[in-house]
Amino acid sequence: MRQVRNGYSRLLVILFILLFSSASFSAGGNKTVSSWLYKRLEAVEKQLVLKEYAKATLLLQKTLKKLPNKNYERAVVLRSLASVNAMQGHYKRALPLLEESLETGALPKEQASRARLNLGQLYMADGQYQKTVSIMEKWLRETEKPAPQDQILLAQAYAQLKQYKKALPLVDKAVAASPKPVESWYQLQLALNYELGRYRQCAVVLQKLVRFYPDKKRYWKDLVGIHQQLKDYKSALAVMELAHQKALLIEDKELIQLANLYLYLDMPLKASRLLEKELGSGKVEKTEKNLELLANSFIQAKEYKRAERPLREAAELSKNGLLYIRLARILIEQEQWRSAQRNLMKGIKKGNLKNPGEAWLLMGVSCYERNKSVCSRRAFNKAANYKKQKKSAQQWLQYINEEDASNNPD
Repeated sequence: MRQVRNGYSRLLVILFILLFSSASFSAGGNKTVSSWLYKRLEAVEKQLVLKEYAKATLLLQKTLKKLPNKNYERAVVLRSLASVNAMQGHYKRALPLLEESLETGALPKEQASRARLNLGQLYMADGQYQKTVSIMEKWLRETEKPAPQDQILLAQAYAQLKQYKKALPLVDKAVAASPKPVESWYQLQLALNYELGRYRQCAVVLQKLVRFYPDKKRYWKDLVGIHQQLKDYKSALAVMELAHQKALLIEDKELIQLANLYLYLDMPLKASRLLEKELGSGKVEKTEKNLELLANSFIQAKEYKRAERPLREAAELSKNGLLYIRLARILIEQEQWRSAQRNLMKGIKKGNLKNPGEAWLLMGVSCYERNKSVCSRRAFNKAANYKKQKKSAQQWLQYINEEDASNNPD
């Protein structure tokens, strides 16, 4: 779960700046500040506008020394001093000041409620998640109409404590109650659903993210990944195709992923068209693996002739002769014996074959079909040295001997 301190840091700066509007110095009811303190707080406000935090802090500290304990004016100055520290990101300094302001018991109900909310935000920004939960649970119970962002605050604290089941309903409520939820709320909703293994709901959230933020590729990729995790490969393909149309799939691995999805869903012609185009444009690198994938696409589409070129190019790049042998099999199926023999020899010479006996057996067949008796005998004799091919090779040699005998009677 991602840390959210930075996001709340920016929010706190805004919130605590608002505390320094002139209206915030008026308590309402019977509680007011003296004209002397009002002027001092106005001076602090001007210093904050100029970002002269040190001067503002010093003035508030001097003012605090002149005020008695558990006095409304003292509570206001403590709250103001906490705000100045929060604006600078000094949360550990701000926290005891705001706590002390509340402990005076002098703040009116509405101001005390707002101060408790600010205290919860400070705890969150400082990474004190359990304290955030304690104060925000109470605050939400006492607040008739909490704002969606306040529910998100408590949800974030739960999430940091890995209490995902408690966090998710709060996020769902906040998203539903907001005309335009912020992106980070959807991200939190997505993360919580993922942690709870609710992958279908993850897909729903990602569909919204894709719709609201169509230029952010990571959401498209995440949506494809979720569909694949759900084994809904058709939906994964539909999302990838749309992302490709929007020119969001430009990396080699992304285009290869799309081609593999086409092949998995038995669409080899689409895979071959995609790969042929992108190999030609240079977006997909001409590696052994990628060229072989193109060849596989043609083979799956039964376009054997078109598979020859990429398979040959892949074989040239390979460190072993396996792909030459595979190419030879395709050529044998098309009765291209000479080309098959040539590629078999290349494969044998390149070496590192898993089954060299098979290569020699195919060589023998290719030579036989070309009426190359010496070549075929030599190849079958070599094949006979391998356990798997021994019986077949001996049968071929016997057949050749019988054929030679019938063609050359005494």
